[in-house]
Amino acid sequence: MSASFPPPAATSLGTVFGRLDPSSPETVLTLESGEVIRLPTSVLLSYLSAAIVPQPASSSQAEVLVIPVMEEELDIQKREVVTGTVRLQKVVEEREILVDEPLAATTYAIERVPLSLEVATAPEVRQEGETTIYPVVEEVVVVHKKLLLREEVRVTRQTVTTRNPQLVKIRVEDVIVERSGLQNKDLQQDERDS
Repeated sequence: MSASFPPPAATSLGTVFGRLDPSSPETVLTLESGEVIRLPTSVLLSYLSAAIVPQPASSSQAEVLVIPVMEEELDIQKREVVTGTVRLQKVVEEREILVDEPLAATTYAIERVPLSLEVATAPEVRQEGETTIYPVVEEVVVVHKKLLLREEVRVTRQTVTTRNPQLVKIRVEDVIVERSGLQNKDLQQDERDS
């Protein structure tokens, strides 16, 4: 990388004044702030360029140099660079799963029990465990009237558990991620171009 004086995009910080005498081994320069510096004349002559303008002086004096003092400023910029892409695709697929849950069903077993017993009053409905007993009475005609318990109807509640496996279709969502990246060479070339 080559450098030039003054550098491009530089800001002038001031001007240096001094007299250039090529035969003198040292040149004294004065800054605008009043600070005095000494430089070897050979070094100063090697850096002379169009930015260093010799001012004409009288014939008895050496040339007066006006040297602009420059400072580089950094110009920072940002830009967006695509390094790759991401594509999301939602896929819905159907799967069959086995559902095997126990199912409860309640049934009643009816049993008739003949008794033919004489009773003074009609018996009440009663419960024995899971069985409900309903008395059935009948009036019969005799020389005198009496109650005859002919039978009991016993209704027993029974719980039966069965299984009924079935295939049920359910839907499941899934996401597929695809990445496509730029080649490093293209990215590096793009960064060099910036």
